[in-house]
Amino acid sequence: MYLTRHAVGGSAQWAVDGSYLPPAVDLALLLQLEAAALEGVLAAAVTTDKADGPLLAPLEAHQEVWASGVTYLRSREARVVETQTKDIYEKVYEAHRAELFFKAGGWRVSGPGTPVRIRGDAHWNVPEPELTLVVNRHGEIVGYTVGNDMSSRDIEGENPLYLPQAKIYNGSCSLGPGIVLASAERQRALAIDLTIRRDGATVFA
Repeated sequence: MYLTRHAVGGSAQWAVDGSYLPPAVDLALLLQLEAAALEGVLAAAVTTDKADGPLLAPLEAHQEVWASGVTYLRSREARVVETQTKDIYEKVYEAHRAELFFKAGGWRVSGPGTPVRIRGDAHWNVPEPELTLVVNRHGEIVGYTVGNDMSSRDIEGENPLYLPQAKIYNGSCSLGPGIVLASAERQRALAIDLTIRRDGATVFA
């Protein structure tokens, strides 16, 4: 199943597989359910109304996005090169506890087709495409979407304590277009493709 959030009038409404859910249904309500019950509830609730409103970021304004850093070898090696405090990223990579940091409140997340932003006081700003997990109140992974963790790498590299300034600002996070419902086990076999276009031409694939 595929969950999307749409602008309808002056409000927002969720849809599943291209058809609207009742207006009272939101993601916060759905994430109260255990994963095993989610798809059945959605199948019973979906209407026959076609979801044709513009797409919005697939989360509620009050929900949070958290990110995890230094999760693979290339990431560790890049951070060691960039930072002036080289051993800190090596320690995180080898540690039992992951590096987790707050990224954005839902009201600050850019949705499909909406521009992301960069800091005016940074000289090296980069997009960081991410697989973004959707987790329910029971700690179960119930789905995934695409994310972009915009980062000011020169600010972070100057001092790791500057991470919030490098990572957390209005328009630094984008999500969407929708949420694919899938367990953690099903996500192990995902194939991920990335294409970057500039002025209509593909510059990376």
